[in-house]
Amino acid sequence: MLGDGRLVGYKVKGSGQNTDLDVWREVVIDHPGAKMGHDLQPDYTKRGHLLLTDSKGVYRYDVNSNDKVVGKPIWAKERVKSIARHPTTKEYVWVVGSPDTGEMGTKVSIGKDLESPTDERGWSDARFYKARIFSAAYE
Repeated sequence: MLGDGRLVGYKVKGSGQNTDLDVWREVVIDHPGAKMGHDLQPDYTKRGHLLLTDSKGVYRYDVNSNDKVVGKPIWAKERVKSIARHPTTKEYVWVVGSPDTGEMGTKVSIGKDLESPTDERGWSDARFYKARIFSAAYE
């Protein structure tokens, strides 16, 4: 779960009608201001790593670490609504929202460097919120 300034991992316990979730780890996202979670995806290029976005930036988290705080963003960009990374090309795909469009993005950006997309797809009245890459090869 991502939101309210934290990333929470759960363990599944029990089975059938007795299935329940227990908190496995709770990690704080450390920055001032609003902490609304927007996206949580596997980083297909780094086993055991997650990419996440909130109102202040894009972060990477290693689930095999014992880190209890996510601090420095890999990209300090506000309003990133989605982030994904291709397993082979290692290109990112992302959407940045705008208050002018009800927090939706008008383009999907693609590139190896988050600050300098090599390609953008969209148009002036488009409305994107999530861009995804799915890979059956992810473990």
